[in-house]
Amino acid sequence: MRNCPGCGKELNKDYDFCPYCSYELKEYGEEEKRLDAEFEAMDNDKDLNVRDNKRHISDEENEKLKPNNHLNFWLVVSFIALVIVVAVNFMIDHNIRI
Repeated sequence: MRNCPGCGKELNKDYDFCPYCSYELKEYGEEEKRLDAEFEAMDNDKDLNVRDNKRHISDEENEKLKPNNHLNFWLVVSFIALVIVVAVNFMIDHNIRI
């Protein structure tokens, strides 16, 4: 058994984190220290957006991903025309005059 340096509670020696205060208990090896230093350097690099995981794409790829606004426009126009045709047909069938 050992005591947590963060909160002082008695803990099992096999714990990596204190279940009471989340203090990290495991000893860092050289590999962990090296990785921490690399991640810190990446976080400080303004050109590398590691946290947001954004992928930079070319202009050509960007154009392919844009929505086809012309298609959307013609779909809306077609739908409106269909509604008008159905309404006029209904009015003719039921002898409704404006």
